[in-house]
Formats: sequence, C-alpha cells, structure tokens
Amino acid sequence: MTIRRLKILTALLFIMAFPPVGWSQSAHPWSGKINGYDAYIPDLNKSIRAALINNAAAWLSDSDPDWRAVAEQYNCIQLDIPLDYRQQDAGADKILGALGVASKAISGHPEIQHAYVVLFGFSAGSAAAARTASSARLSNPDSTQPPQRVLAVIALDELDPAPYLPPLSTPHLFLSDPGDRFSGLLTFVEDAKPAITHDSFARARATNEGAPLTVVAQPGHWHGGSTHGYRNKVDYKFVRVWLDEVLKQRLPDLPPQDDLAMLPDWRNHSGWLGAYDLEINTSAQPWGNSERMVNVAIGPRDSFHDHRPHIWLPSRYAAEVWRSYASSGSMPSLTPERPMEPVGAFARLPGGNPTGANDLLLNLASGPPRDPPAAQSQCRLGRDLEVIVTFDRAVVSGQAAVTAGTAEIALHPVFWSNIMIVSLSGVADAGALQVHLTNVAPADGGPPTEATVSFPCSS
Repeated sequence: MTIRRLKILTALLFIMAFPPVGWSQSAHPWSGKINGYDAYIPDLNKSIRAALINNAAAWLSDSDPDWRAVAEQYNCIQLDIPLDYRQQDAGADKILGALGVASKAISGHPEIQHAYVVLFGFSAGSAAAARTASSARLSNPDSTQPPQRVLAVIALDELDPAPYLPPLSTPHLFLSDPGDRFSGLLTFVEDAKPAITHDSFARARATNEGAPLTVVAQPGHWHGGSTHGYRNKVDYKFVRVWLDEVLKQRLPDLPPQDDLAMLPDWRNHSGWLGAYDLEINTSAQPWGNSERMVNVAIGPRDSFHDHRPHIWLPSRYAAEVWRSYASSGSMPSLTPERPMEPVGAFARLPGGNPTGANDLLLNLASGPPRDPPAAQSQCRLGRDLEVIVTFDRAVVSGQAAVTAGTAEIALHPVFWSNIMIVSLSGVADAGALQVHLTNVAPADGGPPTEATVSFPCSS
C-alpha cells in the first residue's frame, strides 16, 4: 500500500471514529448512570469533546436550559460527581475513573476517557472543584507540561485562598452574592491571613498574577437563593455566555487521543479587562442596600488604561454582557427577538419562610386562560397570599387580574430581577383560583408577554 493510500485510509478511519463538528445525522441523546453518577450526552453520533462536571447542590438540574445549551453546542458529557475539598487527588481520580468507565460503557466513544473537563461547584463545592482542578492528575504544576485537561472552573458563592484555587493558567469564574457571608465582595475571604475581602483578593489575583479570573455580583441573592427565597437562575445565563466564549477559544476541535492533553496557559490572556467601584446603601433595585458595582469600565487588555485593579473577561462579547449585568442587575436576553417565557410559579404566606418551606407550587402556562378552570370541591385558601412568578429574564412591569375564584390584588405587583410578585388579599375558599398576568415587559426591551397562574385545588 502506498503512503498516499495509507494516509487516506487513516483519515477515513479517524472520521468514522470521531465525526466532525456539524455531523448531519439526527441527534441521538443518551442519559443514564456512570459509576452511579447521573450522566447525559446530547448526541451519540458525534465525538464527545469535553466533560462538564457538576459538583453543586442537588437542586441544580443538569437539564437547566442554559447548562444544556452549552452541552449541546459542544457535545459535552454532563456528569454529577461529588467532590471533597479536603481530597485533591481523590476528586481527580473520581473524575478520571468515571470518564474511563464511560468510554467503555458507551459504545463507540473511547475518546471520553481522555476528555477535557469543566468543573462547577456551589459553596464548599466550589472549593472542591477548584482544588480538584489543581490536582497533578488534571493539571501538571508545570503549565508547559502535560497533562493540562481543565478548560475552566466555575465557582458559585465561594472563593477561597490556596490550596482551594484552580491553577493560575485556568479560566476561573467567581459568582458572588452581594452581602453573602461566604461570597460577598465586601466580606472577608474565609481563613485568609492577613484578612482580605473577596473583591481585593480576586482583583489582586487577576491584576498582579495575571489569572484569567472573572468576577460578577448577582444582585439580591443570598447563599444559593435570593432575597425572595427562590433559586434565581439568571446567573446561569451569565455562566452560559462566559463559558461559551471560553470554549470557543480554548476547546480543540478534536478530543485528545491519550492522557497527554495540553491546553495552553491563559495567564495574561489577551482577552478584555473590567474595572469597577463598589457602593452600598444605594436603595437601587434589584440590589436594595446590598453592595453593587458602579463606574463599570471595560476594554481590551492591550489598550486598557484604567488604573483600578481589574478582572479578566474572555472576549468583547462577554465583556459587554458583563458590563450590562454588573451595571443594571439584569441579564440581557441572549435572543431578544424571542418572547420572554414564564418558567415557574409558587405561592406563600406574606413574610413566609424564605427557604421555600411550605411554598405551594402553582400551575403556570403562557398566554391567557384557554378554558374556564374545571370545578373542584374547594380551594381551601382563605388567607392572604403572595404569588411569585419567575421568568427567563429580568422583568420591569406588568399587570395582574384575578380571573377565577375570589381574591383581590392587594398592591401593585413588585418586580425584582426576573420575578413578578402579586399580593392577594381577601382570598376565599372557592372552586378554583386563577390569576392572569398581562403586558409583562422584559428589562431588555423585548416584546411583552402574558401568562396564567392557577392553583392546584383539592378534588
């Protein structure tokens, strides 16, 4: 066989083993268990380009539309793997073991064994994700030597000093909660000596050490939740933007063929930079009196002349979204031409438990009531209630009316980030209770929407 024919045959065999990005077959998703961990692959017809490792709270659904969008765009395997911040190499071994099992259990995908990884953690899980990323099994301490397998680390609500940090060479996103004692920018880094705020710590790491570290403050949150006690997912939209911009530049088209993966060192990466000041007690929504970023500035690294300590951003687009989110507290729509969508609704007593205990989940549908609600024996709701409806992006205005049952709209609706709160008084037992929301306008100027909320009455 000639060398030319051998090269052609080798190329054909490689394409069969690793179909190129954009392979035209219909997507063939897969979900199941790997080593007992939940796992999902968007398309078995394509090569698996990376692994998204979720080491967060149980309430984070891997089917969240923003996380799933990234997984689908880059055909990443999603894996829920619990990691321990006290065991650096043990966490890396868990990940490598699961990838090895997946490469054998999922037919036709031996490349999974050597996949690049993204690690995401919440609270102490953030420390575990970051420390695991620094294991020599994933990141050689010498950034010029393999393996270098970590694409990015995302930390929700916690930033810690060494040894609970990813390598300086690795893109790192820190999602801070204003006023949160574990992650507020003006609160102190836990166990850091000498004492230093999260803001000073993060900006010094980016400014003085060249770390590709992004910081964003999520307005109105508390640890893993929000001012109003629901789990705000607006920040996942920023994660989606940030991670997409990182992967566009950092993820190779083809998976590595062995354990010698070699991602580049991104210290002083030629992306964009951002600077800001912090203020409190501004009474501005949605921050209230919590800290907020002001005087926000962005620019490319090679022409950034702001002398304040900075953070890093992977691209111009990510920088523009970050500036908008940091300045307004509202994520811009990723698809502003698409109507805003309601995504969840619940009711609670005024001043009820902000952890969500005893919340009553409600039925929610886009648009007006389609049919009169079916008669029930009783909606035993004789009390004042707050109806809280979440949308897929920030909202600024809207109206509400009771269209079935007995209740009154007690106050003008309240709008905070991506939620609308409707207070009901004079709620009486009835065969049904239904609230119609109209002219609900998104903060990004997109078209308004309407939705119908109904109570699940006992039959």
